[in-house]
Amino acid sequence: MHGKRLTRREFVRDGSAIATAGAVLAGGAPATSFAALSRKERSKVEKTLNYNPKMQYRRMGKSDLWVSAVSFGGHWKNREGGRYWAEFENDEVPQDALENREKAFAKAVELGINYLDLTTPAEALVYGQTMKNLGVSMYVGYSDHILCMRDKRNRNVKALTREIDEGLRRLQMDCIDIFREQADMRGKHTDDEMAILVETFVNAHEQGKVRFLGVSSHSRPWLIHIIEKFPEIAMVIFPFPFGAKLHPRKSLFNVAARRDVGIACLCARRSMSKR
Repeated sequence: MHGKRLTRREFVRDGSAIATAGAVLAGGAPATSFAALSRKERSKVEKTLNYNPKMQYRRMGKSDLWVSAVSFGGHWKNREGGRYWAEFENDEVPQDALENREKAFAKAVELGINYLDLTTPAEALVYGQTMKNLGVSMYVGYSDHILCMRDKRNRNVKALTREIDEGLRRLQMDCIDIFREQADMRGKHTDDEMAILVETFVNAHEQGKVRFLGVSSHSRPWLIHIIEKFPEIAMVIFPFPFGAKLHPRKSLFNVAARRDVGIACLCARRSMSKR
């Protein structure tokens, strides 16, 4: 990060150009200043990807990844102004889309951002090629909105394994840092279905395809349940509106801290219930 210090207004304005779906990240424990970290923790922070002393980094729960307080969201508007690119015909990345993402990605790396969150086939393709072309990388959280378990047909080990394999192919990677599966937004999954996800993760982890397991949903009560039920979950993702108030006892943040589960929050403006 060079030059003058950005104001919050400038950061929000410029950040929207960098990554439309940028997420604010927090580890399982409350944020701690760099000066308050142990010598061992400081060493880990300084060795993290794309380290920039002007960026704040937080431990992503039991994954032990030190991630930037602001992440790089995979979504960006398409040519027609749509919310995001979903797929590319024949899995071929348009040159103008690639150039756009290379410019944004390079700036994010310069600022010290080191976590990339992806949820569509198009995103996996374009950012995989971007990282290869630029020779720089971020910790990758990946899932596929088409192949994920939101579709009832994908709630089996074979289908979820295909989701991982397609991600590896499109990203041009040998291993994904966080397989952050997209669950039903309302959390309408049984424990048996979640056990299938965990089984898929364990198999893929043993094969060296993925490092950690994450889950995204809009239902915070359901996320609390699966965090307490499945210790394999290292991080969760959910929308969190600006100005929302936390429940003093039942907050997902409190449960995540106790279970050492990392949190990635998608900044939202829509009002939500207090949980």
